[in-house]
Amino acid sequence: MKRRKFRRLFNVAKKSGNWTEYKRTLTDYNQALRQAKRESWRRHCEETEKAPECARLHRILSRYEQSAISSIQLENGYYTTTEKGTLEELLPVHFPGFEIILEPSGGWDGLELEFPKWTGSREGWTLSKRVISYDKLKWAVF
Repeated sequence: MKRRKFRRLFNVAKKSGNWTEYKRTLTDYNQALRQAKRESWRRHCEETEKAPECARLHRILSRYEQSAISSIQLENGYYTTTEKGTLEELLPVHFPGFEIILEPSGGWDGLELEFPKWTGSREGWTLSKRVISYDKLKWAVF
């Protein structure tokens, strides 16, 4: 409603040359707009703080389009042009010694993979706790 009133006053001021009412309304409109933005941001932060870690990250990244993975600067000064190129550049930085596995010519469906059967022994869980920690996971994700 304020925007409509503001626009109507602009048209009147343009015709009459009396800009005082328009300027006062413009100031009120801008203040109300800033206040609404502050309240929206405060509400977003409060809702985000209440969410679990994973949901919090998803909510933060999905709120704005510019927070999506786009392009990053390469060592040679150029920028990546695709999401795949960006991810391929990030992998060796965050996971040194990784290996990209290309899709086999026959596809993944006909491929027989052998995985060792893991029974979840006490020693295995102890090793897992030592290797994987919250801080290491946080480092890898953020």
